[in-house]
Amino acid sequence: MAHAATLEAQTLAIHGGAKTVSAPKPAWPYLLDEEIEAVRQNLIKGRTDWTYLCAAAKGGPGQALEERMQKELGVPHVVATAGGGPALHIACMAVLEMGDEAIVTPYSWGQTVSCVLQAGGVPIFADIDPETLSLDPQSIEKKITPRTKAIVVVHFGGIPADMDGIMAVAKRHGLAVIEDCAQAQGSLYRGKQVGTFGDFGCFSLGSGKNVAAGEAGLLVTHAREHYERALLAGMHPARNNADVQDPERKKWIDSLIYTYRINAISAGLALKQMDRLDEMNFWRRKNAQALAERLKGVPGIRPQRLPAHCDPAWHMLSWTFVPE
Repeated sequence: MAHAATLEAQTLAIHGGAKTVSAPKPAWPYLLDEEIEAVRQNLIKGRTDWTYLCAAAKGGPGQALEERMQKELGVPHVVATAGGGPALHIACMAVLEMGDEAIVTPYSWGQTVSCVLQAGGVPIFADIDPETLSLDPQSIEKKITPRTKAIVVVHFGGIPADMDGIMAVAKRHGLAVIEDCAQAQGSLYRGKQVGTFGDFGCFSLGSGKNVAAGEAGLLVTHAREHYERALLAGMHPARNNADVQDPERKKWIDSLIYTYRINAISAGLALKQMDRLDEMNFWRRKNAQALAERLKGVPGIRPQRLPAHCDPAWHMLSWTFVPE
């Protein structure tokens, strides 16, 4: 009680009082010497092999990163992109036509809506689940119209959305599902990696993400048709001539493209950082658990009540303010 009274009497730092924590915020991204050396070695290889500097025709670290993600996620097709936003745009271009509707979340970074607009679609907002902060399947179903063609799901803060419910709704109505996993690399839903449930999984490897490679992203898909559509939307003709197999799609190969391929330097950095993703996610989970334990019982805040089958690789903690 005496401690509580002392805290109550203190002036909050926001009102001019002393800061409780004065240590500087840790720098991020934190690059290890071996990661910097890996990039240097790729630059040296670039003297004799141009694919170590440019990913236009695959090869080099960009292709190595795609192949690694194929194995780690258990998906047949991966496209390394210039960022998470380009991956989302490519996915939307692959499944939407002008005027098609896509159901999106209102609680997110704006790029998870702008990707629909960029593809000529119309974003339709559904509501979120108050615990996962991601789309609520029941709300999705209420928003479906004859023009609805896709659902863009965001695993907000690294917390897996209700993929059982969302995939059931999508199956009933014949809708494509695009998973935004920008904040959720390594997050598990029923023991399976997010990004592998829907038609597309989109990952960000930007400087603020769990794997921080400057500017980069990944697009993953199970279907060959979706893979080839994605290539036509955002990759160089040098790659498309080799990888697009369908004759009807092959005739659309052109230089009228978005330059959405990964840069080889970021690909090399991401490839090396993947070596410690599991360790970094282990500590994120430990830190989240420790914070929850220490804040337990503090009035005014409530942690999220997540289902047992959700195992986030925490990118952010978003607790509920309880004013009463």
